[in-house]
Amino acid sequence: RSRTYQPDTDMGTSADDIRHMLATVGAEAGAAGFRTDRSGHYTALTALAGAREALARRSRSIDGATAAIEGFGAVGGSLARLLHSAGARVVAVSTSAGAIHDERGLDIPTLSGLADRAGSRAIEEFREAERIDHADLLRLPVDLLAPCARASSIREDVAAGVRARTISGGANAPLTVGAEDVLAGRGVLVVPDFVAGCGGVIGGTMAFAAVDERRIERFLLDRWGDWIGRLLDRSEQAGVAPRELAARIARARFEEVRRRSESPDPRRRLLDVGVKLHRRRFLPRRLVGALAPRWIERSIAPPPAGDDA
Repeated sequence: RSRTYQPDTDMGTSADDIRHMLATVGAEAGAAGFRTDRSGHYTALTALAGAREALARRSRSIDGATAAIEGFGAVGGSLARLLHSAGARVVAVSTSAGAIHDERGLDIPTLSGLADRAGSRAIEEFREAERIDHADLLRLPVDLLAPCARASSIREDVAAGVRARTISGGANAPLTVGAEDVLAGRGVLVVPDFVAGCGGVIGGTMAFAAVDERRIERFLLDRWGDWIGRLLDRSEQAGVAPRELAARIARARFEEVRRRSESPDPRRRLLDVGVKLHRRRFLPRRLVGALAPRWIERSIAPPPAGDDA
């Protein structure tokens, strides 16, 4: 209703960058806005949740699974650490400087330390792996391929050579529609990008609402993971691609949000006032943090079953 769009951090931008940009155009973020730069980590958590659910439907566990990650920045680097901690074997990663591969599994803690210091050049300084072409990473025979870099990196011609069993990542639109059709025809299970990569938005909203960090992480990994699992189950039962079903749900919910925004009831008006007061730090953070999860959980209902889908 305010006709103002507020972007969040992405592709190397920071919370300070966003605040500066908004101030430059005269759109104040508010004192409580953009408090953290955890968007990449939150996105990695929902990508991990998607990977876990997709692998389970291919009779595979995260523990012991092999993974290749396109991108090793805020999202890809976080996902690599999460996968490593969960027992997965990350055999390949890439950055804008190239790609590396080791079928025995990369030393993710060491590589992450190099990335903190050298950024995308970390793979050039990491001597304990084979250098490979970026295109070869996408064709590795792994359990999980996680695109966490640029858009449309997996097109139809690339999809024909993908040998991963499942795909779940944190990039925006990493697969073209035609590529998803090719992969579906070959039995590759793809978690839609706007489902697997939505953690940055959900987690950022919860952080803005003063929700405890541990509760945010549990919500993104467990509650959202359950949502993804229900989506994949319903997709299989209905014989509909996960993306098609997820898009139906998203459109229906968007129209519901639009309707409520254009004709707000008293509860919605009260919520809007509460958000404005919170932005100005006029409400106790503890109170907001206690109430927000309930509202968020009600907002994210499980995918409908039967003909409703």
